Amino acid sequence: MTTSSSAEEAVSEILTERFGKSASSYTDFETGISRVSIFFETKPLFPRRERQALAGALARLKEYGLESGPAALSLERIRNRDWAESWKRHFKALEIGPRLLIKPGWVRRRARKGQAVVVLDPGLSFGTGNHPTTEFCLRALAAGRKTGQRQSFWDVGTGSGILAIAAAKAATGVDWPDVDSALLMDVDGVTEECEHTSAVAVELARKAGALEIRVPRDAAERELMWKGRKSAFAAVGRIARNYLVQDGVIPRSEIARVLQEIAQLGERFGLRVANVFHAGDGNLHPLVLFDGRDPAEEKKAEEMSGEILRICLKHGGSITGEHGVGADKAPYMGEMFTEQDLETMQLVRCAFDPAGSFNPGKVFPSPRLCGDRPGLYQPHPTELSGEAWRA
Repeated sequence: MTTSSSAEEAVSEILTERFGKSASSYTDFETGISRVSIFFETKPLFPRRERQALAGALARLKEYGLESGPAALSLERIRNRDWAESWKRHFKALEIGPRLLIKPGWVRRRARKGQAVVVLDPGLSFGTGNHPTTEFCLRALAAGRKTGQRQSFWDVGTGSGILAIAAAKAATGVDWPDVDSALLMDVDGVTEECEHTSAVAVELARKAGALEIRVPRDAAERELMWKGRKSAFAAVGRIARNYLVQDGVIPRSEIARVLQEIAQLGERFGLRVANVFHAGDGNLHPLVLFDGRDPAEEKKAEEMSGEILRICLKHGGSITGEHGVGADKAPYMGEMFTEQDLETMQLVRCAFDPAGSFNPGKVFPSPRLCGDRPGLYQPHPTELSGEAWRA
């Protein structure tokens, strides 16, 4: 069915309800026309009364201020094709002004004189710069490039979430949308319970303003989605030489505000952050990206990582969500607990481990009075004078 872009989501819901199958949609942003499709294994029966009921549902959209546009319904048979090759016809050479040409490897077009060429074989899940935002950035790059001069270009067009998404897509081929953040939801239990819970989750996402909602068609597609999430940490190696991963926890109601503050923190320190976390229980795993070859940048990454923990504390969270407190987090225990709290915890620990042989040097600042700082250990003046000692 063709309809207006403003009514695309509502029409998708109507078709899904009528036919009991998930609808997919495509919008041509130049014409503003959307195509909403449902796929059947065999030719569906579509009697007159069904057509009338569908027409009535579409007409009622006007009551909600939505214009369904052409609302043309069609039924067509999909021919068998060699999908491994036929998709390539959609990717053509893209000329970015007189200075840049981007093309897939199978296109024979030659560059003009003075035109740089980028040969990119996209694969099934990757474009060649045709996305409007990507094309905009490419045109800006081409316009700013000066022949014969060495220049550096900074990518300032992405947020924190898309770094992880882009890396996961590159590593796994997961066809996730090009957005700043993606939320992956899964339900388990008996079939009836899963269907009900899933429907509620989808409805809540729509009400929250989700740009796009994808429901896996089968187990294989579900596993591919999870593959993208499980590969996120390793895939970050495609976009950064090194990273520091944090582990904090916050109330779920604070996730949006905390992510905004982490993004502002990244701007302040001049570092990128890829956020990967368990939204369901509030566990955050921000990956602070840096180049370990630069000592100054590594130090900034350590400082920023600590500031992220302070943000978690400020919003009612904790310095650890699931991985515990080791040497790296011990300096922040004093910011989360009072001196009396730490003394009591230490007494409990000593009752079970008087020799201090279980995981020595972890959990508690050692010595606490020195006010430990992140990074390499620096002895406190009281240690140097002999008034205190390091256990």
